Amino acid sequence: MDTPTRQTLALLGALLLLGGCGQPGGTGDGGVDAGLVDGGSDAGLPTAAHDDPRLGAPVALLTQLQADLAGIQDEVSQEARIDQFMADVATSGGTPLRNGDDVTFLYRGTGAASVAGDWNGWSTTAQPMLSVRGTSLFIATQHFGDQERHAYKLVVNGAFLEDELDPWLSWDGIDPGSGLGTFNAMVTLPGHALLEGNTRREHFTSTVEANTRDVFVYLPPQYFQASDALPVIYNHDGREALTKGQFDQKLQGSIDGSTSAPIILVTVALDDQNNRGNEYVWDYDPTYSPQVAPNPRGDEYVKLLSDELVPFIDTHYRTLADASHRVVAGQSLGGLISGYIAFQRPEIWGHSASQSGSFFWNNNELITTVQNASTKSITWYLDSGTGDSTSDDNLAVTQQLWQTLQAHDYACTHVTEQGGTHDWPHWAGRFHNIPETFFPHG
Repeated sequence: MDTPTRQTLALLGALLLLGGCGQPGGTGDGGVDAGLVDGGSDAGLPTAAHDDPRLGAPVALLTQLQADLAGIQDEVSQEARIDQFMADVATSGGTPLRNGDDVTFLYRGTGAASVAGDWNGWSTTAQPMLSVRGTSLFIATQHFGDQERHAYKLVVNGAFLEDELDPWLSWDGIDPGSGLGTFNAMVTLPGHALLEGNTRREHFTSTVEANTRDVFVYLPPQYFQASDALPVIYNHDGREALTKGQFDQKLQGSIDGSTSAPIILVTVALDDQNNRGNEYVWDYDPTYSPQVAPNPRGDEYVKLLSDELVPFIDTHYRTLADASHRVVAGQSLGGLISGYIAFQRPEIWGHSASQSGSFFWNNNELITTVQNASTKSITWYLDSGTGDSTSDDNLAVTQQLWQTLQAHDYACTHVTEQGGTHDWPHWAGRFHNIPETFFPHG
């Protein structure tokens, strides 16, 4: 791989990406007086199940809060009670609150707040949120049909915000440009048949790394239509994998086209974009570490995925919980660390997939490691493009790793895309090969 390509990848690995969000306006229904909202009866509403988007926190939590606030006079105590309420909502299924076909949206903060969604034309003013007894908690209640499913955002002082307390989401379709991309929150009513896939955001806390990050879990419609456990693909760069790669849609296309079995997709975000290089390499490279990864922590990331995240996913979702049904995948530096993770922990990861992997790192260290070690129980998928005048898309080092794997009798699928360059559109175009290679239909 030539020097310009490596410099480009180094800068890409170090880049901190920032995203914004927006939606077109329109008209729609109004809100409800927050001071008079009656929670009604939540009889028959089941306890929120972790993997069912039709369930959320019960509106009875709000009813109890309103009753408690009526007896609290000082502002500090009121806000402390709201703190507890918000924590209870988060652990009881998240927002919006549910009472049959009525849902109640929440916002905690200051400023003019409203709810904009596909049912009101994404209007920033049509559905205002009103303060509960003059506190920092704002609410709006909306009635939907029993079988409906809707996308929405919160709006504060005219700016669209993601509802972080709603665990269910989908990409909002807005081109992320140089940012990370943004999501709409989703509300699914009790009678909805779940004929489409659903994505849940987990705020995952690691003891190993002492941080919290977003982990996105895409469940195909087949997950809801049967009780079968499914294999899992884990992919790094979790937000971009959905907003720039639309890997959930690519996976669903393979499932719908009967070229892949139904699969769960888990995309793992970084705790901080500035840490991308540090997280995706394990050794200091004198040439590139000063720019990209001055403090490598790839070994800690191996433990986070293998010893913390995998058990969490296997506990909370119906997975085929063995190495032969588990893939670790990534792009660029993410492709590099995917190979390293599987090679370090083959008892957890039976399959490794790399797209345009940065195998040049530290003088081809991973390739040398594979060459000098005994063969392990891993199957591999490697791809790259042929690049352009400024980059070979890691073609040379990908081919070198492929040849090394062949020499050690590994099962390995190798794909080269003519004209493919080092970017999300080309990775997205080849992503279908990963599920179709490891878990083909039938």
